[in-house]
Order: sequence, then structure tokens, then C-alpha cells
Amino acid sequence: MLADCKAGAKFQGVVLITEWKEYPFRNKPGTYITLSCQDCSSQLDAKIWEVSEQVRSLLTQHDVFYIEAAVQEFRGQLDLAIEVIRPIAPQDIDYDRLLPSSPFTAEELERRMAALIEGIDTPA
Repeated sequence: MLADCKAGAKFQGVVLITEWKEYPFRNKPGTYITLSCQDCSSQLDAKIWEVSEQVRSLLTQHDVFYIEAAVQEFRGQLDLAIEVIRPIAPQDIDYDRLLPSSPFTAEELERRMAALIEGIDTPA
């Protein structure tokens, strides 16, 4: 999980890419891509330093990927340097592991809401 990442370690796992953008290098030809990666535990920024047409195509067509990345610290924040990126087939995606959710069950939340509604007084 992304929340378990530590600087200097490697990360391997499935992430949801919520945003990405390509930028030109300042001092050399070529481009790099910045991405926002998330799973149910956290969100981290990432970079792809070697951009190919295949990577651009994958990012345009898919949102969920298996990645292998180096975890780095930059300006006091962790980020990922993605080394491997592969799309996940739609039938293999487990959104419960990618999207944050309440620690309470739907039944518990419904019970709490019913109790709140019951406690509302109607003005006379």
C-alpha cells in the first residue's frame, strides 16, 4: 500500500492514476510525466522520466496500473519514480483497494442516520 512507502524503498502494486501531465525538460531534449497515484491508503505523486509513445498511449486509455517504482523524498515529501507501468484488465480491478472508504459499514451508517433523524424535533 502507498501509505507504507518509505524513502529509499521499492514499491510494487496496483494504483489508480487520477491525473497526469507531460512536461518538457528544461536543460535537455525530451519530456517527463508527472502523475497522481492513489490506493485506498494514501496518495503519492510520481514521475516517469523516460517517456515513450507506448506510455502516453497507455495513460490515455487506462486509469488503473500495476507499477514498480523507487520511493524517493523530494522537498520533504515522498514521491515515486516509476520504472515499470502496465495496465490492469478491467475484470481484475478491485476498487475497494484503490478508493478510500469509510471505516464503518453501510448498515452502521444507516443506523446512525436513523438515530439522528429520530432525534429531530418538529416545531409546533
